Amino acid sequence: MAIQVLPAATSSTLNADSYTVPEALKKYKIIKNFDAAVYTITTSPTSSEATVLFGGASSFPSTTTSSGAITYNLASSATNAFVSINTGTNVVVTITKVAAALSGAEMSGTLDTITSTGTYNQTGQLYVVAVGGGGGGGRGGSGYPNANYRYAAQGGRMGGVSGSLLYTNTATTITIGTAGNGSTNIGVDGNSGGTTTFGNLVSGYGGSGGTGYIGAGTSGKGGENGSNTYVNAVAGNIDNPTVINGSNGDGGGGGSLGAGGSGGGSGIGTGGAGGSGSGTTGVAGSNATGYGAGGGGGGCGNQNSASGGAGSPGVVYVLRGF
Repeated sequence: MAIQVLPAATSSTLNADSYTVPEALKKYKIIKNFDAAVYTITTSPTSSEATVLFGGASSFPSTTTSSGAITYNLASSATNAFVSINTGTNVVVTITKVAAALSGAEMSGTLDTITSTGTYNQTGQLYVVAVGGGGGGGRGGSGYPNANYRYAAQGGRMGGVSGSLLYTNTATTITIGTAGNGSTNIGVDGNSGGTTTFGNLVSGYGGSGGTGYIGAGTSGKGGENGSNTYVNAVAGNIDNPTVINGSNGDGGGGGSLGAGGSGGGSGIGTGGAGGSGSGTTGVAGSNATGYGAGGGGGGCGNQNSASGGAGSPGVVYVLRGF
C-alpha cells in the first residue's frame, strides 16, 4: 500500500514581515536578516510614518515612509533593523522584499579602432560605434566689387555617431567615411563627409559642408544659413561612453574683419578653427583633427575671402570580448 503525506509540502513565497510598534518615538529592534534587495515599507494606519534603520554593519542606512509607504533599495545585507513611528500606538509596520538585487559591472573588453575601409574578422558579441566623416568648411564672399559683398563662411558639420550592441558570426565589411574638403571657390559650400558603415548593421552619416555665403554682409563670424551671429562651434554628444569617451564637433565659423570661431569637440575629433579676416583678405580655415569633425570656415577681409579647412575622416570603434 502506498504511503501519502497530506497535505503535500509546499515552498513558502512569503516575503513580507510585519511588526506592531507599541508607542511613538521609541526605537524597537527587529531580529531578522535582510538581504541586499528592494523593499517596500508600509504603515497601518497610513497617518503614522515609520523610520527604519538597517543595522549589523559599520553604517545604519535608513529610510522614512511618506503617506504611509516607501520603496527602498538596501545596497548591502543587514542582520537586524530598528523601527520607530512619529505618532500613534500599535501601528503595524510591514517590510516586504519585492525584488532581489542583481550584481553587475560596466562592460569591459578589447577595443579595436578601425580607421581604414576593409574587412573586420572578429565575431561574436560586439559593441560597435560608427562615426561619419566631417564636412569641409566653406569659402565666403569676396568683398568685390565692394565691401558690401564681404561675408565669412560657415565651418563644416561633424559626422553623425551611432552605436549598437550586436552579434555577428561572419566577417563584416567596414567602410570609413571620407573627410569633406574645404571649399576653394568664392561663395561655395565645403564638401560633405562620407558615411561610415559597419556592414548594414551600424552607420554614422557624413557631416554636411559649411555654407559659403555671398551677399550683403557685415563684420562677424560665418554661421548656419548665412547668419553672422555664429560664434563658436558645438561639440557632439557621445551616447556610448562605455566604448569611447569623448566627442566630435563642428568647425568654427570664419571671421569677417575679425577672429574666427573655435572648433568644437574633444577626445574623438576637434573641429578646425575658423579663419580670421582683416585688411584686404582673410585667413583660411584650419583642418579638423582626430575623427569625424568639421573643417573651419574661411575668413574674409574687405577685398577677398579665404578657403575653408578640411574635415576629418570617420572611424569605427568595436568593443569585443565582454
